[in-house]
Amino acid sequence: MRYTRIESLEHASLDPYRRLRQSVTTSQMGPGYFVAETYKVIKLMLESKIEVHSILGTEEWIEKITPEIDRYGLSSDQIYVAPKKELESIVGFALHQGLMALGRRPQDVLLSELEDRVLVFDGVVNPENVGSIIRSAAAFGKFSILSDSSSADPYIRRAVRVSMGNVFGIKTHISENLVGSLGELQKNHGYRIIGSDLHKPTGSLANFRFPKKYTLIIGSEVNGMRREVVDACDDALIIPTVKMGYALNASHAATVLLYHASTFSE
Repeated sequence: MRYTRIESLEHASLDPYRRLRQSVTTSQMGPGYFVAETYKVIKLMLESKIEVHSILGTEEWIEKITPEIDRYGLSSDQIYVAPKKELESIVGFALHQGLMALGRRPQDVLLSELEDRVLVFDGVVNPENVGSIIRSAAAFGKFSILSDSSSADPYIRRAVRVSMGNVFGIKTHISENLVGSLGELQKNHGYRIIGSDLHKPTGSLANFRFPKKYTLIIGSEVNGMRREVVDACDDALIIPTVKMGYALNASHAATVLLYHASTFSE
């Protein structure tokens, strides 16, 4: 296939990839862009409705993903090839696979456009946890994401990678006022607001049945949900464990909650 071979590390088209050395935010890529990596994730990206701007990889990996590139319709000036050592010099870290892609982040939807099942992040700052939770959630059916502005963006590179591309096609809404957004979903759109709390639970997950429309809140890795977010909940559940009061990792707790929600519902 045709592609552009990189002769200089200063090639202007590499700027978005080069900025990976500076930050982990999506804004570093330019307005509305994100970077994905690994063959499986980029394959899903090319098969989704994501707008792909460019692909950067070794000749071996570009050849491997050529069928998907051809079906998507990328031109040769959107495909860049360089040796793996040069790629790692460009991005500033070791690559598991020599393949990356730049895509346009889907725009957030209105609160009224979210699915009936909404996964909520309240201060989940670790992008790997965000990606892991999204991957687990995808196993249990269709959902949307509502996130406060302090949580890791679902389209940060590491979150996209750990989600295994399951973030593609999911409706998202980043809120500057999470409590206000939850209140709007509750009062205007009929959602039940559900979270998990070790300190003042209103009930046990073991005895709870999830309604048709709900938000499921996952709190921060260290402190859980903020107190004002707990206060906004209709239900603050405790996950029963053998060791009472034991706090599960955020992604593990989310998987337990999501499994129960998919299995025990009204």
